[in-house]
Amino acid sequence: MIRNQPLLWVLSIGFEMMELTFRHMLPNFNECWWDSIILDILICNWFGIWAGMRTVRYFDGKTYEWVGISRQPNIISKVKRTLGQFTPARWDKDEWHPLLGPWRFIQVLSLCIVFLTVELNTFFLKFCLWIPPRNPIIIHRLILWWLIAIPTIREYNSYLQDRKPIKKVGAFCWLSLAICIVELLICIKFGHGLYPSPMPVWLVVFWTSVGVGLMIFLLLWSWHLHRSSKKKRH
Repeated sequence: MIRNQPLLWVLSIGFEMMELTFRHMLPNFNECWWDSIILDILICNWFGIWAGMRTVRYFDGKTYEWVGISRQPNIISKVKRTLGQFTPARWDKDEWHPLLGPWRFIQVLSLCIVFLTVELNTFFLKFCLWIPPRNPIIIHRLILWWLIAIPTIREYNSYLQDRKPIKKVGAFCWLSLAICIVELLICIKFGHGLYPSPMPVWLVVFWTSVGVGLMIFLLLWSWHLHRSSKKKRH
């Protein structure tokens, strides 16, 4: 869906940081350091990102000869041709360019925040609503989110790349955001009293520092661009 390796790494590392942040609330987030860093990030996520990007590059550069099934020389070619009917003729590249400017950086960061929130909602909903780990509703929710996320990511990327002065976010983007917010509100409503342990002080200090540092970074970046544009005009 994302089709961008740096952004996938941000989401991968970001989720591990979310596990570290909320492990005082969810018992299954308490993992060893080697489980988070080595097993999750450097092995499983690395392989998934590598395989996914290889797949995208393969389909992006592959040329298809769309001849009829009856004209294929053997049964294997007929099967490939039949399966190929359900694949796109070409794969669009999703270019995010988060460093294009401060506003683009905020837009891409917002996507990452919503993406991570949807992932976290899976665990918080399961914990708050006392859903057993093997309950099929968890898989059904993930499948529904996968089906919604595909057009949502495409719409949002098209919105960012659109050069029109007046542009609108697609319906799937608003739908996904609404579902994410409703899930979050359910977690807040039914989570009262389930998390007796407060957030550690060092985590509060860390995320406060990250927020302040991010604000300073964006302000300095905007100020620098403003000065550069003023110099060009003069």
